[in-house]
Amino acid sequence: MTDRTNPVALKPLPCQFAGDAEHPGIRSEAPVPPSPRIPDDALEYDAFAGTSYDRVIGFSHAMAALKSSGEHVNEDFVFFQAVHLMTEFSWYTMHYELGQATRLLAEHQYADAARVIRRAARMQDAANTLVTTMQDELDQLRFLRLRAAARRRIGPRLRRYEEPPACRAAGLACVRGPPAGRRSRTARRPAHGFGCG
Repeated sequence: MTDRTNPVALKPLPCQFAGDAEHPGIRSEAPVPPSPRIPDDALEYDAFAGTSYDRVIGFSHAMAALKSSGEHVNEDFVFFQAVHLMTEFSWYTMHYELGQATRLLAEHQYADAARVIRRAARMQDAANTLVTTMQDELDQLRFLRLRAAARRRIGPRLRRYEEPPACRAAGLACVRGPPAGRRSRTARRPAHGFGCG
């Protein structure tokens, strides 16, 4: 019998989404990076590649964004990259939900608009929790070691911070800290991005 309290033993419930000729569904053929070397095979992570669950959710595509264990620059890299990816997914979802809210407001569907705005706000809470977790768990010394290892590994491809193209096109600039002569608590916190500093 499967132990439902053991996350390693959990398998996804079968999905009924199979697609048809007109709507073939989501194809999931992206290679899944191998898990780090783990002495116990029972702890190997199963990404469910090729299952109905994966065809609907596309988890193996998201996993393909993670670097394989041979590419990890140091022991903190998986944590660092995963927090960034989950934060970006949260922000993407917020933008999507706010777009939905704009449409619903234009259609005078105020209750539904309020629902998706609440959803967007909760996704922002999730992003904030992730960033706070990284600040708590990746202190300045560990972050600097991570960044130095990444610079050695990736070399000149690793650039300093660049303004996103949409910001440059709009004439906007990134705020790089408090005005000259002023100190703040946030100014003393590590900037958790390779391009900062």
